[in-house]
Amino acid sequence: MKKKNSLYKAAAFLAIVLASTSCTDDANSLEESESQSKFVSITAGMNTTPTTDTRTTYESNIQQDGSASMIIRWEEKEEIAIFRTEGHIDSDWYTDYDILRSDKSGLSDEGRRTVFKGDVTLGTGSPLQYCAMYPLPGEVKEIQMSQYLYKYYNIEMEHTQDCLNPTAHLKKNDIMSCSDLEYPFERGIDFEHRFAILRIAVTIPENKSIKSVTLSAPSLRIFYNRIMVQLESGNGGASIFGEDSSDSFTLNLKNDAADKQVTAYMMMFPRYIRESIPLAVTAVAEDGTSYSKSFNSGADLLIQQGSCYTIKQTLQ
Repeated sequence: MKKKNSLYKAAAFLAIVLASTSCTDDANSLEESESQSKFVSITAGMNTTPTTDTRTTYESNIQQDGSASMIIRWEEKEEIAIFRTEGHIDSDWYTDYDILRSDKSGLSDEGRRTVFKGDVTLGTGSPLQYCAMYPLPGEVKEIQMSQYLYKYYNIEMEHTQDCLNPTAHLKKNDIMSCSDLEYPFERGIDFEHRFAILRIAVTIPENKSIKSVTLSAPSLRIFYNRIMVQLESGNGGASIFGEDSSDSFTLNLKNDAADKQVTAYMMMFPRYIRESIPLAVTAVAEDGTSYSKSFNSGADLLIQQGSCYTIKQTLQ
């Protein structure tokens, strides 16, 4: 495995502009005080790093020398979650997060900037701390560990790729976060991507439609089927943990052309992989024939969040 161009480093600078304000009573309370909200308009753009784009349409950007990165663009309709906490070292995050939305009217011509709008909940006492998350969470749960009460939610890893739109499934697992934010968000939001992308290009000996691609590490359980996003006490923001570990990850393919090649896209949890660790790629064709190839990374490799890595193998 060889590391290729950076996909995106810290990614997505979001400049916050206050468009208009309104004060309303909210059914959710902050301790004993009624909460208030302010309407904000958020422009999401990219910073000055040439290899950095915003999200969330993914395109392979393959150079003549064979190196590859990913180009990421906003779609017309996107949503982000804004969590809030009182910011003390032992304070918890409120689970009734705010949702900001974008639409076509705010999308730039090249798709690299968009505008989010919505109400952000404020406190009536000391300023609140905020954490921005993408994609939107599902059910936010609680777990008591020792004297601490943790808030968390789960994201299931995608196991299906439609080859007619081969990178569309990535956005469901490409977790982004930014913490330590304060209203009126004058410093903007600098999202951090929490996963890496693996681009697995395989070739088989015959012209057949490929139904699945599996990446395995027989001696290690380095793949996860579920992710837990945990909101830490205080203003620390989100911590990401893998759950339901396995020594392999299979991506089921739909609509693959009946030729010798296919490229599969997987999200990978950041980790260190030693050169001595055996890896394998297996492809199963439409007639049930299995093709595989064992290999190693060729060097000690640190899989870093926000980067794209290419595996290119000819299977037998």
